[in-house]
Amino acid sequence: MGAGSTKDKANKLRICLKELRESLRNLNIQRKAKLYSENELLPLIKENDELIRIIVTLLKNLL
Repeated sequence: MGAGSTKDKANKLRICLKELRESLRNLNIQRKAKLYSENELLPLIKENDELIRIIVTLLKNLL
């Protein structure tokens, strides 16, 4: 991961989690604004949610 200590790894994971949550908000905004079809956005939203769950699990196991 490129981070030396456990604290550094946790910090990088928190940054990643923040970015994923921001991406999820943006996808939901696009969906509500009907900029893209549901069929296009739902797989992206699902994958984003799965990534959030993975990062949260990694953080829990790290700390």
